[in-house]
Amino acid sequence: MSKRAAVVCSSGLGDGLLMMIAAKSLIEAGYHTCVFSDEHQALKSLFPDYEFLPYPGLDAIREIDFVIVQNDNSKRSWSLLNARPDNCHFIFPKWNKRLSKWTYNNDYLCNDSSPLAQHITNACSKWLNRKTSKSVIINWLDKNQYRTKKRRVAIHPTSRNRLKQWSKNQFKTLAGQLQEQGFSPAFIVAEDERAEWKDIGFDVPHLSDLPNVANYIHESGYFIGNDSGLGHLASMVGTPTLTISDNPKQIKRWRPSWQTGLVVASQVPIPNFKGIGIRWRDLYWQRFVSPNRVLKAFKKLTKAMP
Repeated sequence: MSKRAAVVCSSGLGDGLLMMIAAKSLIEAGYHTCVFSDEHQALKSLFPDYEFLPYPGLDAIREIDFVIVQNDNSKRSWSLLNARPDNCHFIFPKWNKRLSKWTYNNDYLCNDSSPLAQHITNACSKWLNRKTSKSVIINWLDKNQYRTKKRRVAIHPTSRNRLKQWSKNQFKTLAGQLQEQGFSPAFIVAEDERAEWKDIGFDVPHLSDLPNVANYIHESGYFIGNDSGLGHLASMVGTPTLTISDNPKQIKRWRPSWQTGLVVASQVPIPNFKGIGIRWRDLYWQRFVSPNRVLKAFKKLTKAMP
């Protein structure tokens, strides 16, 4: 009987997609593996051959042979870290002063030298003592449809965190510029977001579920979006990505990196003074990322991936 392993994801879709690297690596190492994620239903729709469940709690985690946890500074992550079961291996996306009392013999601390996908791969190679790869395949996609709509640019203008969203007017201006260049912009939004975006003046397709979104992006020539989960999905299915980010430092670590991708962020650091309630970056970062800069980056992307 094979040993049991589990992956504990952070709450977002992008986090779940990234941690599929760990799930695949554990399966390849011979473990019967389950992925615990708040997005377990969405992930199951993309990866029907994997096992996904909601987080079962600390007692159930203790019964599993090998556990990889993505620490996201949530109450759940810190509960696991404080309990510190011997079977748990933690991936820390960034340093936090609260970590100073722990050693890292069983853990992995990321830095800005590589995207998180590569760090997860490196961590799995270390813990499993075998070469692993960040490649994750959504095996039901039709390879014959890959980028068949070369001139279509799938644009995802929303984010779970609205403070990370480029403005609607900026997206509209960019879409107009793309159309003038001979591209066909199309806005991908959830059904409950359609009311806000139906007047954008460009195609807003009805995509009933996440597999349809994956198919649509897979067929598209390019993807442009905020720092969000769909950017990771686009990169995973092989579509070149352009990510618009509010934070030039963090996006080095969090950028999509399965396929060729570029990032546009402020060229100057904009601080948030959280302790005194002054959040300049949250309020003003969009002013430092113009449509012309994004268009220039997009042209560079099209040269890298015609």
